[in-house]
Amino acid sequence: MIELIIGFFTSGGAVGLGALLNNVFGMIGKAQDRKAEKEKLEGLRNIQNAEVANKFLESQFGNNDAGNFGRNTRRVLALIGVGSLAIYGFHCFALYDAEFYTLPSIAAGEGYEPKLSVLFGLVELPWGNNPISLTLGHVGVMIATGFQIILGFYFSRGND
Repeated sequence: MIELIIGFFTSGGAVGLGALLNNVFGMIGKAQDRKAEKEKLEGLRNIQNAEVANKFLESQFGNNDAGNFGRNTRRVLALIGVGSLAIYGFHCFALYDAEFYTLPSIAAGEGYEPKLSVLFGLVELPWGNNPISLTLGHVGVMIATGFQIILGFYFSRGND
């Protein structure tokens, strides 16, 4: 008799545990299904809101045909800028050694030797006392930099 009661509790415990696990995992699955359905409905709501916003923007600003006109106008202006810089750049590089400005030396008088202070004055290096001349070659290098900026800004794809 005791073996019968022990067997009943043992098998009943296993069956009860299986039923309990089945119910727990069933509830977890249903919660996941509800969450997925909620996310799906939220996604559909976002799509509808975006369509309404697009219709509103189109009613306020018209369709996107003006965007092509603006893009082409911007590129024509960029070509004018690039062409102008190219002409000036070729002129500067052809006459690269022509001086247009000279900075005088900074020596105040006899016995003055300018020094370059490095690392907050820990190291002092002798500095030349020669005047600095700016040439068209310097301007040409700056024009080349501006040319690259215009090419990168106006002719890259961007958000068009």
